[in-house]
This record gives sequence, C-alpha cells and structure tokens, in this order.
Amino acid sequence: MTNIPEALQSAILEDNILKARQCLFGVNKIKKELFLNEYWFPKSNAHAGQTFLHLCTSHNINIGKWLINEGAQPNVFDLQDNTPLHLACFQKRKAFIRLLMQANANPNLKNIENKLCYQMLENCDEQAQMKKCVDEMKILVNAYQAFKTKMSKQKDKTAAEIKCLLSKMSSSMPVKQLLQKINEHFVELLVETQTDAVKHNASGQDINKKIQEWDDAFSAIGIDNIDQLSLPQFENWTIDIKIPLQLIFIIEFLIDSSLQNEIEESEKWNNQTSIGELLNLAGSKLDSKYTNEELKNMEEYFNSVKVQHVEELLNISEQDWETWTEIPLDVKNVIKKMVQYFCVVHTCGNTAAASTDNHTNKESKVLLQCEAVISSVHIASSTQVRFVHVGTIKGKIFVWDLQLKECFHKFELNYESDNQSAKPVAPMWMDFIDNNKFDQLVIGDEHGVISCWSLHSQFPRLRAYCLQKWKTHERKISGLKIINNNRILSVGFDGYLIMRDLYSNGDIVIQLQITQDNALTCMKLLPSDVPSPTHVIVGSECGSVFVVPFNMKASVQVISCGYGPIRDICFDSKNNLCFVCAQIQSIRVLSTAGDTPQWTHVGTVITCFNSSTEIFNRIYIENENLWTCGDDGIIKIWDLKYLYEQVHLQLTKSKKKFETPKCLLLTVEDKQHGPQYLEAWRLLQIDGKTDSIIQNGIESIFLLNNESVVVHGYQHSLVAFDLQQINQQITENKPLIVNRRKQLLQNDKMLMEKQNENKDNEKKEPTKKKRKNNSPGTYATFFLLFQDC
Repeated sequence: MTNIPEALQSAILEDNILKARQCLFGVNKIKKELFLNEYWFPKSNAHAGQTFLHLCTSHNINIGKWLINEGAQPNVFDLQDNTPLHLACFQKRKAFIRLLMQANANPNLKNIENKLCYQMLENCDEQAQMKKCVDEMKILVNAYQAFKTKMSKQKDKTAAEIKCLLSKMSSSMPVKQLLQKINEHFVELLVETQTDAVKHNASGQDINKKIQEWDDAFSAIGIDNIDQLSLPQFENWTIDIKIPLQLIFIIEFLIDSSLQNEIEESEKWNNQTSIGELLNLAGSKLDSKYTNEELKNMEEYFNSVKVQHVEELLNISEQDWETWTEIPLDVKNVIKKMVQYFCVVHTCGNTAAASTDNHTNKESKVLLQCEAVISSVHIASSTQVRFVHVGTIKGKIFVWDLQLKECFHKFELNYESDNQSAKPVAPMWMDFIDNNKFDQLVIGDEHGVISCWSLHSQFPRLRAYCLQKWKTHERKISGLKIINNNRILSVGFDGYLIMRDLYSNGDIVIQLQITQDNALTCMKLLPSDVPSPTHVIVGSECGSVFVVPFNMKASVQVISCGYGPIRDICFDSKNNLCFVCAQIQSIRVLSTAGDTPQWTHVGTVITCFNSSTEIFNRIYIENENLWTCGDDGIIKIWDLKYLYEQVHLQLTKSKKKFETPKCLLLTVEDKQHGPQYLEAWRLLQIDGKTDSIIQNGIESIFLLNNESVVVHGYQHSLVAFDLQQINQQITENKPLIVNRRKQLLQNDKMLMEKQNENKDNEKKEPTKKKRKNNSPGTYATFFLLFQDC
C-alpha cells in the first residue's frame, strides 16, 4: 500500500484535493487523527517538523478545510513552535486565518521566539494590519457561530431543504441561479426576524433586485458559476465580497455539503453501474435541463463508443472526452467529476481491503519486526494499556499502538540531536515518569548512565530530546524503576543500589553497595498495602537475594538461593510467595508471615524427567498459572492450582487445621509429606515467522490488558499470543487436565522413592528421566518437583 504520509504530502504540494481525499479514505478515525496531528516530518525535509495543516497554509485552502473536517487540530506546533495560524499570518492569507480561527485556533499562542501570530511580519505597519485582520476574523467567527446556532434550531426543516437543493446543484450552475434557489429555500436564515421574512416575501420585485445586486457583487470579483468558488485564486471571496454574512455562510455550507454528497453517492456505485444511471443523475444535477429522450440519445452514443459501464470510463483520456462532440460540455463535466469521486472511494477501499492483515484464529502473531535487536520492552502497569514501547540496540524506540494494531511512532535517542555522527543511546531499561501521559521516558543504558527524555511531547522539537542525564553506575544497569513519579531506583553490575530524586534535580538520596565482588542482576519492588513501596528485593549473580528497606536505619536481609545468577523475581501476593529464577531447571520459593517482611527460603521447584538444561529467564504469575520462558524458545504455563490443591489435601490427611496459609508450599516441618508437583499443561511455540527467536531463546513475557501475552527474544521480533484463546482452551480441555492430575498422583510413590535416594545429599540435583507422554501433543511432558531446603 502507498505510504500515506508521502502520498498526502504529494497531494498537498500538487494542490490536488481529490488525491488528498484518496490518501485517507477508509482509514479509521484514530489512525487518521494521529496522521494529521502527531505525524511530523524529519529535519531533512523542506517543511521540518510540521503537520499537514502547517504545510497546507501555503497551498490549497480547500485541502486545509478538508483536513480540519477530518480531525486536524489548529493548535499544533512545528519545530519552531509555530502554529498553522503563525504561518497563515506570515503569508497574509486572510481566508486561511478565518478558516483556522473558525476551527478554534488560538491567536494568543507564542512561538519559540515569543511571537504571536500577527507578529510574524517584520514591518510594523504590516503587523498592525494583520492584528486588525485577526480581530476582524474574531468578529466573523462569532457571527458564524451565531448562524450555526440559528441553523441548528431549524435542523429538521433545513435538512430537507438542503437535500432538495443538493439534488439540483452542479458545479456549472450559475451563481445567480444558486442565489435564487437559496432565497427560495432559506429565506428564514437570510433575515434577522420572522417579521423581516414576511416583508421579504411581500415584494417579488425587491427580492429580484437583491438577487441581482448579489450576483453583480460576485461578477465584480470575476465569479460567474459555483465551480469558481472552490478555485484557489478566489479563496478570499468570502472576505472581499459585499453581501450579507448569512448568505456567505449558506453558500459555503452548500458547497461543502455538495462535495460530501457527491462522495456518498459514488459509494453506491460499482464497476458495473450503467452509463444510463450516471446520465440520469447528471440530468438531475443540471436541473432537468435535458429531456429523457436527449439523455437516451447520449446513452446510445456512449454505447457506440463502447462505454456501457463505469469501468469503461475509468481509462478514458482527456483527448477522448474532447472527441465526443455529441455529448454536451456541461454533461461531460458533471460525469467526469462523478468518475473522479468514484475513483477516490473505490480505489482506496480496494487498497485498504487488500492490505488488511487477517490474523483470525491465529494463536500468535508477530506484532513488530525491528531493524535491530530488541534491547528492552516497556508495557505500562495501568489497567488499560494503549502503547507498547520497544527499544533496540541502535537507539530507536518503536511504539506499538494497541488501538491501531500497528507501529505508528518511531523515535531515535541521541544525546546530541544536532550531531549526526553522535552514537545512538541503546535503552537497556525503560520506564515512564507518568504511565498515563508517556511524555517523559527514563532509560538506563549499558554504560551505567540514566537519562530522562521528552518523548510524546506536543512540541516536535522536544520529541526524543534528552532533558537530563546522570552517570549513576560504573557498569551496566540491570534494573530500573520509577517510584511515585518522582524517584528513580536502579541497580547495576557494580553492586550498587541507587535512588535519585527528580524533585531535587536528580540528586542521589540513597546509595547502597549491596555486594563488592558480585553483580546485581535484577530487582522487584515488594508489594505493599501503602501507596509508597517500602522494600525492594534484589537478585545477584552469586545466587543470593537481598531484601532492602528504603528506611536506611533498618538492616538488609540476605537469603541464599543456591548458586548461579538470579534472573528474575515475581510475587504471588495473595499467598505471600516470592518466586525466584535461580539456576538451571529451578525456581526458588520464598515466603513470609506476618506484617514484617522477613522472608524465608521454603523450597525449590525443579524440573525433572527432562534431559534439557533449560534456564528460566523470566517468570510471571497470571491467575493460578505460572508462566516461564527460557533459552529453549518455549513458553511454559505451569498449573499452580494443582500444587495448592495437593497441599490442602496433605494438610487434611495429617489432621492439621487448614486455614488459608501464608505459604502453600512445603516447609521444613512438612517434610514428611513428600514432594509436590507442578504440571506444565501448555506449551507455546513461537510462530514460524520468528525462527530466530527460537534459536536464541525468549528474554521476557508481559501480560497485556488481559487479552494477550507479549514476548520478545534476543532478536528483532515482538510476538503476541492470544490469551483469551488460550484460556478458552483451558475450559474446553478441563477434563483432560483433571485426568493428567490423576496421572501425577499415580507417580507419587515413584517420586517419593526418588527423594529417599537423595536424602543423604539434598542439595544434589535430582536425576532426570524421560516420561512417556500418552496425551495430545499440545500438552506438556514436563513436571516440576518441589523439594524442601
């Protein structure tokens, strides 16, 4: 499909309104408004940082009017903070100034040089004249608003009159004829009071005299028919002509309505619409100027030159039209215009339909294919997320818009925006100061630098602009989080945990060296009932977990989770559990009781009967399922509910009073009850389009609006799985899952014997065996064995 911004830019530069309409026809409202109000061109272009409305201020005003009707906002800025009103005043385009102010353009906005719109001109006299023009436009706009109010009070009657008049209008209609019809249908809008309307109708001679005066006023500025009112050279007719304002407003409204009516009519046709139908419609627009017999003769002539349907007219050249002398000129013009509108509607409609990417019934799809390796992904923690921000090692941020289902915004991070040779900044970690506005982004890079960027700003000059940066860690940053919109918490490979206060210009308020010889690898804020978190759990490369209080008077708790780096941490707040990715084939489980965050290592979940040496990179809890992803390129969904049910059963058998326990896993005291299991009831294999992700593993998983799961690996692709479809499969296959749980119980004795064999050395990794899988292939052959410490 044609690139929409390039095509629309070309149409504006060519002053071709039909081509401009064609660019956005069939584009949904949200995407259309983004293109018109947020799309801005790079500095290399001639009109740097401007919206299409900015660009249009030096071109066809009719395109500008159409852009505003399509949703273009007048109070937007370019790289110099100029609004379209600034540019219209600079070019002394009075009609465009009126158009913008009629669309609520604010004349009090200043640009980067602190200039108002009328101060764009250098000459003082010209500034005074332009200020006078702006003030006059305010009066004209107020009159227009009063007219719209008056018209809305008579909307039922007005709508019928408009429909009747539009059916008789054509571009070649003389202005005098249009004035007569307006007087016939809209007399009450032309006068101030009902008494005036009675007087107006009392004397036909006075009416004809007025119409002649108005027609003479149009003739004085060179306008004889309706078609000329839309030509660029006559754009100031609404300001130059001396006729009642109400009449100007009615004529403008009719011209706009006529154009929209033409497009709506063309939507009803197709390639097989007969030439006879077009001729009948043309005859109606020409106020029945031609008889049915004459129209029939024209149809026969078209048939003689092998034109019977609309599709034959699409490829007719201007030279062919000129040779058809049997067809009157006004009929030719009307039909040619109708064919142009048909092309606008149906060419775009077919293109949009052909370009639709249908993912129906697909479990997964590639959301985004970046040009470089993905370094980080940010998804806001709010209830309904709209944007997914994807950073690459080349310093670019791609913004996936969930409402548009595509990537719209692209930003390039560079500390020296004016220096093309400067190296890009690769965001290894990202978080927004305000996850509702997305205006200020904080990133941590591989060199230990934290920087704050203006991203989704209303000012193009501030987009992807570095506001501030701080050298924070000596080595790579391994975790970053914004707390309460004003503090930046980070950990790094240098062993430090550092907090900066944005209200104090980024000053360090906490600097704690947690380890000296080991890197810190990840962190998660401890869930809290109070608005401000009080603790953070930090993982290290030596396998230790640190519970760090923000109150520096309290001590740091250290929990050993075996060997190997801690890759990720997640919480089951409902059951006061903390799951930690610790080493190959294992997830450590921490628990706490009471209000004080004294965490205890209560057990290890390990995979068994599996010969692979998988490493979990990320873990995530959704409902009663534990999601994991690792270097094998597969997402596993583990059935936590089964584990919780078995703990409940064993506590009942041991005649212990069962209450909602603080820990639903085995503790040291429950050692005699044997091992517990988690079943990976679902495996998600990445779509075939992203084989590179399978080869290099999956780095992260994110739950998105309770609708999909987004994953990314160490490659260029961002992939989404349909969560609703997956959950539906759970319901459909519930009996199968129950049977699988029964199979697990049958293996209980075998696993108990295995645990007794390893009793002398509990830290030794259990022997792995393969287990036969007699169930359908989509269900897992993996199990987790829970062992006590």
